[in-house]
Amino acid sequence: MNIEISINLAFEIIKKWESLIKLLKNGNVTAYLDPVGIPTIGWGTTQYLNGKVVKMGDIITQKQAYDEAIGETRKKAIAIQKLLIVEVTNEQMAAMISMAYNMGVSGMTSKNFFKKLNSEPNFNPVQISNIIKDTAVTAKGVFLRGLVNRRADEAKLFLTKSTEAEKKKSNPFRKAATDFYNYFGFFITGQ
Repeated sequence: MNIEISINLAFEIIKKWESLIKLLKNGNVTAYLDPVGIPTIGWGTTQYLNGKVVKMGDIITQKQAYDEAIGETRKKAIAIQKLLIVEVTNEQMAAMISMAYNMGVSGMTSKNFFKKLNSEPNFNPVQISNIIKDTAVTAKGVFLRGLVNRRADEAKLFLTKSTEAEKKKSNPFRKAATDFYNYFGFFITGQ
């Protein structure tokens, strides 16, 4: 798994569901209240990387909004890596990063997500994607249709075939090397 690929894939979902809203005429971004009344800015930022909580009236540039979002995405990725025992694909990691960006790593831990994922070395991706779909579709007790749709996107991404695996399959040099070994391997190894 390549963490940078996972972060970029996750950020695509984050941008889709945490739309950059409240743009001012000068291109800056101002704080707004999310559906449950939490001051938010940029792509779903509720707390800046420096630890300060977003307040109504805050204004930042689009670059700052991007830096906050990508920095938080990276923090979530690192936290998730520390909790994983099993190997995952870029897409599976990206789905988990997106979930953590929205509900926090602690929210995923409290739902026993990692316990279920790490319980078997060869976990069932379909079973885990179903868990994703059923995880946190409310905020402060309020059912949010957008969270249902977001979880569906994350579950779909979790089931996507790995880009790394596909690259390996389509690598003509790898295929040529495999074909060469399969043909001449007997002569080289004597087996």
